Amino acid sequence: MNIAGYAETLRKHRRALHQIPELDRALYKTKEYIMQVIGGYDCEITEHCETGLCAFFDKGADSTLAFRTDMDALPITECNEVSYKSQHTGKMHACGHDGHMAMLLGLAEYVNAHDLNYNILLMFQPAEESGGAGGGKELCASGILERHNTKAVFGIHLWPFLAAGKIGSRPGVLMARFTKMLVQVKGKSAHATAPEKGINALHAACRFVDKAYAKHDLLLETAKQAEEKTIFCTGVLNSGAAFNIIPDTARIDGTIRAFQDERFEQVQALVQEAAEETKAQIGADFSIEYTEGYPILSNDPALYKSLDYLDITELEEPLLISEDFAFYGLRVPMVMFMLGTGNDIALHSARFDFDESILVKGLETYLSIIEHFKA
Repeated sequence: MNIAGYAETLRKHRRALHQIPELDRALYKTKEYIMQVIGGYDCEITEHCETGLCAFFDKGADSTLAFRTDMDALPITECNEVSYKSQHTGKMHACGHDGHMAMLLGLAEYVNAHDLNYNILLMFQPAEESGGAGGGKELCASGILERHNTKAVFGIHLWPFLAAGKIGSRPGVLMARFTKMLVQVKGKSAHATAPEKGINALHAACRFVDKAYAKHDLLLETAKQAEEKTIFCTGVLNSGAAFNIIPDTARIDGTIRAFQDERFEQVQALVQEAAEETKAQIGADFSIEYTEGYPILSNDPALYKSLDYLDITELEEPLLISEDFAFYGLRVPMVMFMLGTGNDIALHSARFDFDESILVKGLETYLSIIEHFKA
């Protein structure tokens, strides 16, 4: 299958989208661009999640193959000095979603022009980076997969730590379950000269963090295989307003990640233990809240095995990143692939960039699935 002629089209789409990054669900220019491309195609277009779009190509088949891209950018100021630099101050496609969309737009062009054995559903999904009420869950809840008798859903994510143009994945768990954690500490204010009259919320917060990390370190020592790894991380600690006043409140923001629900719940339990022990020692009250987050992203083993016609570099270990593509796998069999950029520039970096020629490999992967898929 020769699709070399698509290289310039993919490059054009990626660079146009890179210049108009938008956040969460407020993707109005992005949606407009996608509509300009697919609006004239022979497909049924439906709107979802405020600015999301789905394009259904009815090829007269009994069942459907679905392909998904995320659309949203990040609140990052781009450092790259390139002709296609972000034109939206403080916003940047630093996670490759511009490339993901470009591949799906290229796929739309191909699907529109060819007779195929399956109907095709292309899903342009907002709010993947939200970390909470992700667009993936909402789009799945719309029933669109079931409505079109979808047999499988596929997605591709750019990944810096693979050679350029290589496709990587693995059967079973690929990415971690994730949640945001909010810990609020309540103490009692007093002057620094009368510490016995107060309960130092900042002190309690620091003690809690130290205890939680120590407990998590012990849990990590019990991990016998990669799937038992977990993450406990605190990224923000806010407390106090004056150098000589004992603060009465503190706030800690962090995250928990795990490849197994049981291990995830173990981390939550040790966080609660750290809070209770700190309260017993210092007297401060703790309130711990978690977002719903994203479930474990697990590739369907049977579906993955059936893709033996693809050249896949099998990853030895799952990745501690998370993705709301995981919600699709709760509905239908799914596989997500990682497409190597080969440049070691990390996702979410203000310097993130890649050679668009790799997008041809992603499009080839999608087209190979359409050609060879067996229900």
